[in-house]
Amino acid sequence: TRSSTQRCDGFKEITCLERRPLPTADPKTFWYPKLLDGMPLDYCYSREKWCGGQYAADSFCRMNGYDKAKTYEKVESSLRTKQMIGGYICDPAQMTCHTYRRITCELRFCL
Repeated sequence: TRSSTQRCDGFKEITCLERRPLPTADPKTFWYPKLLDGMPLDYCYSREKWCGGQYAADSFCRMNGYDKAKTYEKVESSLRTKQMIGGYICDPAQMTCHTYRRITCELRFCL
């Protein structure tokens, strides 16, 4: 156990699952964005919640080291898509699925 005077002020070790380039200050556009497992990103963030694009786009940008999505474009998908939360897979053989044609991510700087 820790005493009340002890505190955590850093990490002993951080293990990265995948190497990704550090983001730049310039916005970056990701065309037909995919999740780490290679599945196209679904337009809804989680099943029956937060559909509208901004939630999933912002989360995708954060996953890639950016702060938020500046712009994005929705398209109908002929491929199966996967939601970020819960891993729900939308199958276009059973329903209409939507993904992103592009997401432009940006960093926000405080001056």
